[in-house]
Amino acid sequence: MKNDNQTNSWIQVNCRARWDQLAESCDYFEDGVVRELSWTGGEYVDGNFQMIFAGSPVVWLLVQTQNAKAPAIEFRIEDVVEIQLDHRQEPEFNTVFGDDEILLELSGGGGSLIRGRSVVLQNKGSTFIGETTLLSGSE
Repeated sequence: MKNDNQTNSWIQVNCRARWDQLAESCDYFEDGVVRELSWTGGEYVDGNFQMIFAGSPVVWLLVQTQNAKAPAIEFRIEDVVEIQLDHRQEPEFNTVFGDDEILLELSGGGGSLIRGRSVVLQNKGSTFIGETTLLSGSE
């Protein structure tokens, strides 16, 4: 992962070895919280009130940690086919790689997960620590 002096760049998470390397560099997201989650369904209504199908669902996830090397990590999960959320469970992050999909587990008991075709992440540094969100940007 990088620090605040480096530019943000997306890192593809496409295999177990890559996930393990990234997770280790973030102390396995220890004491992490899901600060924000945003869903784009891939469709919208245009100015003529017509339904436009513009792509597959995407989930953005902002995780804040107590790790100075990676205090805020943004995940983008593309081509989402399943999402389950249970805010009562403490976050534990893991991935399971299938033939054509990736399961991002957000809790140990499987109560929270996102299943998609692609997962990328980037270290947002300290820009997104505190009450700042992806929607508001740094204030």
